[in-house]
Amino acid sequence: MRASTVASLGKGLGYMAFALNQVLKLTKEASGYVYARITNKDIYTIEIIVDGVIIRTAENQSASQISRLLKTMDNFGITNVTITRQAKN
Repeated sequence: MRASTVASLGKGLGYMAFALNQVLKLTKEASGYVYARITNKDIYTIEIIVDGVIIRTAENQSASQISRLLKTMDNFGITNVTITRQAKN
């Protein structure tokens, strides 16, 4: 085989692996959201605040995701977290 053929084949396999990874990520997020809705679990919005500045807002978070964040707050210098329960549809 020529080098260009092998390179093209490798590139194609890389794109397919990337696409599969993205599909699996989407499936994981969607299944978590659907599970929370089916089991009637509360969903929260979290605002992460460092030195008075909101650095990240995360929506559709479960109680276990909030718990994980709170356990690791000190490691990242997070000074304040605002947690708001989202209205159920």
